[in-house]
Parts: sequence; structure tokens; C-alpha cells
Amino acid sequence: MGLNAIEIIALIAVIVSILKVLTVVVSRKSAFNIIKMVYANRKASIILSAFLALIVLVLVLQTMSIVQVFAVGVFIVLLLIFTFGVYAIDIVELSKKVLGKKTGALGWIVILVWLILSIWVLAEIFM
Repeated sequence: MGLNAIEIIALIAVIVSILKVLTVVVSRKSAFNIIKMVYANRKASIILSAFLALIVLVLVLQTMSIVQVFAVGVFIVLLLIFTFGVYAIDIVELSKKVLGKKTGALGWIVILVWLILSIWVLAEIFM
């Protein structure tokens, strides 16, 4: 039974999700230490996640359209809102802190990426 790229990506996501849940259940301190480790080097985590996102996007686009990818993105966002809804007050406080700061160069790159992807989706839908 050979797995295709999408199945491998999904399998990795499942394994990471199960490990994350088990880590939180067994040791919240360990879960927090992992979070600190992932975000310890801000630039490295941003660059690595952007690189991995690009690889996943290229692989996913072999079987899906960008419109379908965005539709799946809506599903994931709604799951995240559901998941973090119990922490709504904390999310609002974090949002105040983040949105109160000036947008730096990395922030503008993120905004530009979202605009490019959004325009791509609109072009696919309407052209």
C-alpha cells in the first residue's frame, strides 16, 4: 500500500495532532516547553513554516485547485475558532496586544502573501 503525497501530509498531521493531545493530557508543562522551543527563534520558525507551507501547497495543488484549498482553509479556521473559543477572553487580549503594535517588515510580507493568494482565488473563480 503506497501512500500518495496528500495521504502522507494527512498522516503527518494526524500523528502530530495525536502526539499534541497526548502531551497536553499527560504533561501541560511539556506541552508548554515544546511551544517555547518551536517559537524560541522567531525568524527560524517563520522561515521554516513558510517553506513547509509552500511545499505542502505545491503538493496539494497537484490534486486540488486553489479555490478548494481555500475552502478547506475555511473549515480549518472554523475548527480553530471552535477549539480556542473557550479561551475567547485571552484571544481578545492577545489581539489587542498584537494589533496595537506597528506592522513590521515580516508582517507586511504575510499580508502580501495573503493578498496574492486571495487574488489568485478570485481570478480562478471569476475568470
